[in-house]
Amino acid sequence: MKKFLIIILAIIFSPITILVGIVLYLHKRASFRHIYKYLSTISINDIDGISGYEFEEIVAYLFSFFDFKTTLTNKTGDYGVDVFATYKKIRYCIQAKLYYNHNVGPSAVQQANTAKNYYSCDFAVVITNSKYTKQAIDMADKLKVILLDRQDLVNILDNIKSDNKKFLGKLLEEKLCLSRF
Repeated sequence: MKKFLIIILAIIFSPITILVGIVLYLHKRASFRHIYKYLSTISINDIDGISGYEFEEIVAYLFSFFDFKTTLTNKTGDYGVDVFATYKKIRYCIQAKLYYNHNVGPSAVQQANTAKNYYSCDFAVVITNSKYTKQAIDMADKLKVILLDRQDLVNILDNIKSDNKKFLGKLLEEKLCLSRF
């Protein structure tokens, strides 16, 4: 009797499980199409006109486009991390700095490095719509923090428009190798 009940339940719930899986897959694809459509229409000038939190969301979307699994942190109490991203089992903590009239200094690099250690991530990344001071670049080199500046952001946006899904992973790899020498 017990085996019969298990067979009946399996017959009933197997199609439901498959249906839920299909719905989740279709939802993920629709969400991805929405993100792609949104990202393919924005420019660096659009980014210059948004809020800091909107920039954090865009950074999460950018990384998602390139097949990173992303999570936005809370607006406060994040210990210097705005976005967590995972790609091929490598964990990144990302700090997004939206600056209008000045360059990003070493404190952003310090915060990202501290967050990397605090959250046991593999790498720390600071991304900005601006540039970095010499002190920030020197510190990032020493601490192995990956810096993505305005030109990198423009290149990322361009590679979204050309649907180059491998660009960001290669860029991070290249930046990391450059900082080792």
